[in-house]
Amino acid sequence: MPYCQECHNFLSKYNLYCKPCNSVYFQNNFAHWTSGDSNIDKLIQNSQLNAKYKFQLIEWIECSNFKNVEFVAHGGFGSVYKAIWKDGPIVNKQQWDINKSKWKRENEKEVAIKKFRNMTSASSEFMNEVKNNLELGAGFCNKIYGVTRDTQNGEYAIVIEFQNDFHSGNILNKLFNGSIRSVISDFGLSCPVNQNSKVKTLYGVLPFVAPEVLRGGEFTKAADIYGFGMLMSEIINGEVPFIDRDYDLHLAFDICEGKRPLIPEYTPEPYVDLMKRCWDPDPTYRPTAGELKE
Repeated sequence: MPYCQECHNFLSKYNLYCKPCNSVYFQNNFAHWTSGDSNIDKLIQNSQLNAKYKFQLIEWIECSNFKNVEFVAHGGFGSVYKAIWKDGPIVNKQQWDINKSKWKRENEKEVAIKKFRNMTSASSEFMNEVKNNLELGAGFCNKIYGVTRDTQNGEYAIVIEFQNDFHSGNILNKLFNGSIRSVISDFGLSCPVNQNSKVKTLYGVLPFVAPEVLRGGEFTKAADIYGFGMLMSEIINGEVPFIDRDYDLHLAFDICEGKRPLIPEYTPEPYVDLMKRCWDPDPTYRPTAGELKE
């Protein structure tokens, strides 16, 4: 059975992270770094003190620790870059090097850097989304490695797993413990981090946006279920919903009036029933995520 080389406590073969020892190593380093924002510092420090698994912690990563930074794309929230993280994330096994008194790291790790426009201090929305990612875990959404800051304009950015809103573009097939698992990419981070959910500007792919949101309502869990229903349509049809239409005001109006994608005749009836429930114009009639899982 594996054990911690420092305290010699036994570890599970499924979790080689020693919380008692690693939390002390992190705490001893708190005085040697700062993000420049006390809320971000606290978020990072709490993750390092409380993590029971490696994927539950994030780090402060200095901007100088990146090289080969390349622009990838603009979004409604800001810009995405890819880069090489020189040090790389902490390794999965025997993370602490006793002889060198430092973390063992992967080195030269390709990552994505998602920079948010005009975000020079952390909003509560940003903090909550990072927390959500940590709570879901690396098996269900892309791992957030940490937070960094552009030294030129002071804008904060998150550093995440590099992959080549709730729609098919955010559903990735990921190898996890020897099997393929579909995971949600960019969970909750596809809108401006300083934007309240009541703001009427919409970010996302129009066919996946629930009709109540198109009418000016809030993004809710039920709205995500609607998007899941559209994903079901894409899977069974083999193409994006309303691919023959412009994603414009006319399509938005039709969706609000009840327009939904065509359903192929070969679609199994239970699949059709579930998909239609997800599409229901009344959010209260849609299934919950728990029901979908069952």
